[in-house]
Amino acid sequence: MRVPQRDRSNLVIVGSSRYDDDELCELPGVRNNVRDLGLLLTDRSYGIVADNRYEVVPEATEPRAVFQVLREHAEAARDTLVVYFAGHGLRTDDDRLYLAMRGTMTSDLLLSGLAFDQFHEAVYRNRAQNTVVILDCCYSGLAVNGSVDGDSYLLTATPSNRMAAAPAGRTHTAFSGELIKLLRDGVRQGPELLSAQFLFERLRSTMQAGGFPAPANRITGTGVGIVLSRNRWTGPARGSATGQPGAAVVREPQPGPQPKAGPSGPRRTAPKPAAVPAVIAPAANKPARVTTPAANKPARVTTPAANKPAGVTAPAGNKPVRVTTPAANKPVRVTTSLAARTADARPAVAAAPARGPATPKAATKYVPLPRPIFCPDGATLVVAGRNGRIEVWDVATRRLRHTISEGVGHYVIGVGGKTLATTERSRTVRVWAVHSGRPAARLDTIGRWLALHQSEPLLLSIGREPVAEIWDVRASRRTRTLRGHDGEILRGGFSPDGGRVLTTGQDRTLRVWDVRTGRQLSVLTGAHSPRQVAFHTGGGWVATTLASGGVRLRTLETGDKLIDLRDDAVAAEVLAGRDGRTLATLTEAGRVRVFDARTGRTLLDRQDDAVSRILYGPGQSLTTVTHDGVARLCDLRTGRVRRTLRDSLRAPCWLTFDPSGAYAAVGRRDRTVHLYDLRSGNGPQPLQTTTRPELPADYFLQAVYERLRT
Repeated sequence: MRVPQRDRSNLVIVGSSRYDDDELCELPGVRNNVRDLGLLLTDRSYGIVADNRYEVVPEATEPRAVFQVLREHAEAARDTLVVYFAGHGLRTDDDRLYLAMRGTMTSDLLLSGLAFDQFHEAVYRNRAQNTVVILDCCYSGLAVNGSVDGDSYLLTATPSNRMAAAPAGRTHTAFSGELIKLLRDGVRQGPELLSAQFLFERLRSTMQAGGFPAPANRITGTGVGIVLSRNRWTGPARGSATGQPGAAVVREPQPGPQPKAGPSGPRRTAPKPAAVPAVIAPAANKPARVTTPAANKPARVTTPAANKPAGVTAPAGNKPVRVTTPAANKPVRVTTSLAARTADARPAVAAAPARGPATPKAATKYVPLPRPIFCPDGATLVVAGRNGRIEVWDVATRRLRHTISEGVGHYVIGVGGKTLATTERSRTVRVWAVHSGRPAARLDTIGRWLALHQSEPLLLSIGREPVAEIWDVRASRRTRTLRGHDGEILRGGFSPDGGRVLTTGQDRTLRVWDVRTGRQLSVLTGAHSPRQVAFHTGGGWVATTLASGGVRLRTLETGDKLIDLRDDAVAAEVLAGRDGRTLATLTEAGRVRVFDARTGRTLLDRQDDAVSRILYGPGQSLTTVTHDGVARLCDLRTGRVRRTLRDSLRAPCWLTFDPSGAYAAVGRRDRTVHLYDLRSGNGPQPLQTTTRPELPADYFLQAVYERLRT
């Protein structure tokens, strides 16, 4: 083992302690995590990163800006890259991990949160010899299943199914507090160098002894020997010749000038004398205004008027950069350069005004919107996401026919709309008849993601392993096992013609399989996430995003390039038209474009309010759904808005259309579902659930029989 070179290593710390969403509780300990861990890892005697190669990402930063910071430091690091995140971790129904930022909304997680897939993409594409990622959030163990090349160490606060602990009244969160204690106080009779593996073993025993979730880890290459700190117990303590820990030096750091630097290294500037600012206590309930001193200028601390936000001004070269905390419910706009962020991140965090102890709220799991899906006949609507139930409705009468199941995590409809498959908490998959609500089969498989064949009784099941399974529903028998992905499979489905299975995985590949034989037909690279892949078997093409912006169309059979649809931004979502002649893209900035898949010509180019989702609507139309629940149906030929559907809650919604284009169903944030009659213009009409309908007379006997049989 060796100590990383400080001037060739980089550190990025992302911490979020406050949230705009009322469903996400505040985490006061995260602010202390960020401050203390940064000081420890950049300590001149014991740390592994120079303080001019260290950046704290402001709490109010949007996910896209966080991604950019991570990518810049990943490109700059040559020896070791260390990335730390603390905050809320949210888990979707298909077990995907999202990291919550200040503006993340649980009702619109896909665009407002930072997907770990994107975090993974930004961090692990680097030129560093070693990579260390530390995650202190709920369900952080979901990150362990990823595929990584090189020498790396991933340390997570919890397994994939546990929440992280943030005890009220403590200075730090539970996991980070123990980590900071090991780095700050050292380990008596421990090794001179504290490796990530040594710290993990200590943390695991300490957390379990304290009744907290045990941390998890993932090691690739020689990551087991990556050093994070010198041992303060055995190392040379500052100002002391003894072997005692030098914790007092870290607990009370002396303020001093901050270097002006970017992630690639320091700039040559004349040395500045250290200036110790005089601190004037602010009046009660009034935040302090702190100004970082420029060269040869004393620090100034003033008390603003009551109820005025604190302003923090820090020098960036000869131009001040102002980061202002706004009033409640108003986002923060950060416009600093990378050099300014790197130089000024630490004092901004350390000088944040102290806040009183917040009343702890229970940690919140991401709760999905009600998800309505029309059956192919257009007369039946299936709704999930309301108290874990599956509801089957008659569209014409808006009457609830029956409730199929309780405690459902994921569901799909197939076999001509007559069959429905659900994942159960008992780690089994149940198959039901849609129109009668009776159970049809029980499959012994972990279906984290399911897909049903549109015409045959076949089911695709994807679990946590890098394999997928094809099941014969009628016989309750597994017929094929699809192996080939190097890492966890994320999504999968049957092609519209029913002859192929397509899967995407964390190895960034799209693989095409033969349904009958299970043989792998082709492997296409560049599939960064399931939303960034689209295909049309009739047209014979698949579309994946390009890192430089735009989309590339390739043949499904061989993966050969057909055409590049150029754009100045990377598409966050790609959608194939029903006829295979068009392709729609959505960027993170909300720009929507529709291309001709044969010629590459742009058919539609719109820049609406913040768009969270796109889908093809009735006829030749494309529908955009905004963050505040406004859906616009746009004509593909003229770009004119045909119809606007507004949610009275001004909140995100889930929207779907029936095959004929006569109705639209909207799942709203208040867990209600509304129907729009697009032909008459009537709507919205709510689907009322007053009492649970009675089950068939022989349902109890049928359930007993099923229990005995299985």
